[in-house]
Amino acid sequence: MSIIHKWQIWHFKRIPLLKIILSINSLIKISSGIREKSSIVIFYFSLLFPHFIMDFTILPIHSKQIKNTPSTNFSGYLLDIYINSTTILNMTVHEIAALAGVSIGTVDRVLHKRSRVSPATRAKVEAIIEQYQFTPNPIARRLKLNRPYRFCALLPRRDQDAGYWGQIIAGIERAAGEIKPLGAETEIIEYDRYDPEAFERASEAVRGKKPEGLLFAPIMQKRTRPFVERIRSEKIPFIFVDSDMPETEPLCVICQDSFNGGYLAGRLFHLFAGTVSMPAAVLDAHGDDYNITRRREGFLSYAEKNGFPVIVQEYSDCDGGDISAEKIAQFLKEHRNLSGLFITNCMAHRAAETVKQRRKKEPFLLVGYDLIPSNRQFLLQGHINAIISQRPEEQGREALLTLFRSVALGQTVEKRVEIPLDVYIKENTYPPASQEK
Repeated sequence: MSIIHKWQIWHFKRIPLLKIILSINSLIKISSGIREKSSIVIFYFSLLFPHFIMDFTILPIHSKQIKNTPSTNFSGYLLDIYINSTTILNMTVHEIAALAGVSIGTVDRVLHKRSRVSPATRAKVEAIIEQYQFTPNPIARRLKLNRPYRFCALLPRRDQDAGYWGQIIAGIERAAGEIKPLGAETEIIEYDRYDPEAFERASEAVRGKKPEGLLFAPIMQKRTRPFVERIRSEKIPFIFVDSDMPETEPLCVICQDSFNGGYLAGRLFHLFAGTVSMPAAVLDAHGDDYNITRRREGFLSYAEKNGFPVIVQEYSDCDGGDISAEKIAQFLKEHRNLSGLFITNCMAHRAAETVKQRRKKEPFLLVGYDLIPSNRQFLLQGHINAIISQRPEEQGREALLTLFRSVALGQTVEKRVEIPLDVYIKENTYPPASQEK
């Protein structure tokens, strides 16, 4: 057994079937003329004992020696055949310790760059790690310790903003189901965005849970910025979804370019109108939110460059919530000569309903955000001209998966994931499957 080193034999001792192979190998020498016949034996052996082949190819560390070593015995020939044809899994800390002749604790200290390891021993262990390209498996370690990764999502109630947040939460729940088998638990904490004290209660509840990662939407920035500063000081990794908050340094931001979204809304308005002679109006819901502000700025930028007048009406959360039909009706009563409206959030359906009742025959343009069910309905009826979609479910799913990749797998993630600006008009919008005939 000259080509199988002692450390290789030590590794294979844990495979009972291989002990038989090693015993046979000590009695039978396979010459080059017998190698073709032995391949038939190996083929049938793999059919009878497929689990053995999987166990057999555990170490990537043998490949360099084996590929350059002539196979003159049965076990070496098996290695030659399967080293390039099967998936090889990573070696373990136990195997590194055995190769280095040290304890598992010593290997652990070297891996985590702790003290109490002599320079010579550290160099020896690091050389083995480098030679065999060992990478720790944090998921396996957590599962072994029965200690799951714990993540939190902090978002407005799923029924608020006409169900927009429910779509984001659906994406998070989908991702949570995907990473649960990998030892990750996700808790979603919802709050009433129109209750000034609700966010404070919810944010304190999140901090009390001491999550290893957090994702949330940085809306209502006067209230959320102090919370961001607290979790930064507590070194809790966090990811933004739906919107950005400048100067906060999250792991990642997953949202659209809101300025470009507003600029696109202006272009759509212009395309539908042809010539904009009467003012367009921007109804700016949640005017305190950064992404809403940027949408308004984008629309105004396009209007200024293309020379059509704009009236802006802002509504803040302090006014009592979403843009109500009454507020829209009052605004339209005060501004009778409008070419149309741009609604900066998901409430275009409220405007469509009001316009439908008050201006039944007059042409009137309406551009809004988010393909929620109510907006879809009015878009299909022709009362909304265009909707810009943010892919909320995709945002929620991608946010949690990105958080998992960073925290659990230690991967470097992109600082920003840009969500495309999807435009829906009547012709490329379809009713829900439940309504199709």
